[in-house]
Amino acid sequence: QLPQSAEKQAQKSNTPLELPNLKLPVQIALDDVQIKQITIKTADSTPLRIDTIELRSTTTETLSLQQLQVQAPLFNAKLVGQIGLQNPHAVQLHLDWSVHLPNAPTVVGQGDISGDMQQLTLVHTVSQPLEIRFKSTLQDLLGTLYFDAEMNWQALYWPLTGTTKIVNSSPGHLTLSGNLEKYHLAITTNLSGQQLPRGLWHLTAQGNQQELLLEKLRAELLQGIVEATGKV
Repeated sequence: QLPQSAEKQAQKSNTPLELPNLKLPVQIALDDVQIKQITIKTADSTPLRIDTIELRSTTTETLSLQQLQVQAPLFNAKLVGQIGLQNPHAVQLHLDWSVHLPNAPTVVGQGDISGDMQQLTLVHTVSQPLEIRFKSTLQDLLGTLYFDAEMNWQALYWPLTGTTKIVNSSPGHLTLSGNLEKYHLAITTNLSGQQLPRGLWHLTAQGNQQELLLEKLRAELLQGIVEATGKV
């Protein structure tokens, strides 16, 4: 039997989180907020420079973002939409972003989030230079989180520049479902690389926060078949 303090801690950890209900007595409007020339420094990395942050929003029982835009040498991002401050805390957001890596092409993506704290749907697309589409449904976000995700890609490779690729996956399909205590993963893709002949790969696995059980790994390459199972 658990000690009383341990029982209370276990009960506390199993209690779902609750978001407060907020309703401001007056509307707060931020018409044109601009912050310029920000430098973020950490001990172990190169300083991050942000050129401009722009914000336009109104807030009462809903936070309405007309625009939240961040411009920096390494990335740009623009977020618009609404976040409910009262139950069921409905969310409707759209994000446009781009990343400018040194000596590499600009990576461009778009994303949408819709739903509430009981169920959220995330749709995200990378449109340049890769072609990736990701869709996920999250349920019971403040309790026992369940997820159901799917990702498809036409071309996924590294490095992004040059004709020689260390690894190249095209096309591919991934599914992931369950929760952190028990989830199932499946991947199918054509895979090739500098040290890897092109072949069709299938992987199915299940896992939790402690381990990953490889149910089946099958590779069809060099006119043969390789199969494996195991734990990670």
